[in-house]
Amino acid sequence: MRICALLVVAACADPAIEMHLVEPAADQAANVDVSCITAVDITALGNDQGDPNHPPDDSQQCVDLPQAPTSFSDIASMMRGKFDMPLPTSGLLGVSLRGIAGHCGDQVPYHEAMFYGGAPAPTGGDMAIPMEPNISCNATTTYTVRAVPLLDAGSCTPIAGDEYAADIRPADLGADKPLMMLDFGTSVANVAADGTTQISSYNKIAGAGCIAAGYEDPTSTNLGVTCIDTKAPTLCATPGQVEVGVIPAIWGNYLDTDLLQQFGDPVFAAAYDPGATPKGPLTGATVTIDSGLTGKVVYVEPTSGSFQIHDAPTGASGMFLVYAKGAIGITVAAPGHASEHYIVAGTPTDPSTLIAALPRM
Repeated sequence: MRICALLVVAACADPAIEMHLVEPAADQAANVDVSCITAVDITALGNDQGDPNHPPDDSQQCVDLPQAPTSFSDIASMMRGKFDMPLPTSGLLGVSLRGIAGHCGDQVPYHEAMFYGGAPAPTGGDMAIPMEPNISCNATTTYTVRAVPLLDAGSCTPIAGDEYAADIRPADLGADKPLMMLDFGTSVANVAADGTTQISSYNKIAGAGCIAAGYEDPTSTNLGVTCIDTKAPTLCATPGQVEVGVIPAIWGNYLDTDLLQQFGDPVFAAAYDPGATPKGPLTGATVTIDSGLTGKVVYVEPTSGSFQIHDAPTGASGMFLVYAKGAIGITVAAPGHASEHYIVAGTPTDPSTLIAALPRM
């Protein structure tokens, strides 16, 4: 069985799954510039999504657009009949597609999703893939980013590695599948001696996710990616800069499997007191999820090879985890400190992090 070309099935051998695009409503597409989109890629996700020892069973295809599009209808027209790909051998989990400001033959195939779409495998019949506006081509900006270790952020010690642009957005694969996906951007730069670097990115997102900045060390031992908020108070960076919390990759082995199955990957976070001398973790902070949103806050203390879970508030490390169904808002509060509101979103790729610096009142 094959996944057939979008909107056209005549060239596909039976049996086949036909896909068709659902264009966004006019109000969703308004003021979204699509002129930089130069290619569309599609991934057929297999039921076997791999593990640390072997890759996922996915089929991928990419098509370069013949000219710059002027609308989502224009994109849909140029994609018609262009895709024909085999189903993964482990069976079809779902389909994901993206519009990108890059080309299929790029040497480094990393790009933000200017638009995206997805759908779980159908129980019968064909697949409808929504075109979800995500990032407007004209919403470009540059950020100064500083990466700091999540559990030693108060020392503000510069760390070597690379910082990169990204976005976190919905996967659209159904409520029982991972809800968010991380798209690595093309802008990557080495950390300078002062611990900062600049990345080219975007300044707003139309979808239910966030523009993000990430960090990775040369051995991929320490990682982190954070939703960007240039108005949030900082601990080590200057106002208007972006702080990315960095954690050991091995922490992914310390997570609660039941919560992972229920919500997906968490955000690793720590509350800090920027007014202390020296700056340090904030004991006594509490975290509240915005009304009407689904998630679970877990207060933890890292130990050798595990997390020790405890009741609220935060303990000596100031650390907590946020498991959530998609991107959600949280408020971090502590006595004698200003409360701060953040957008957080976990991803199944690089770990999401948050350094919550609460100024003294």
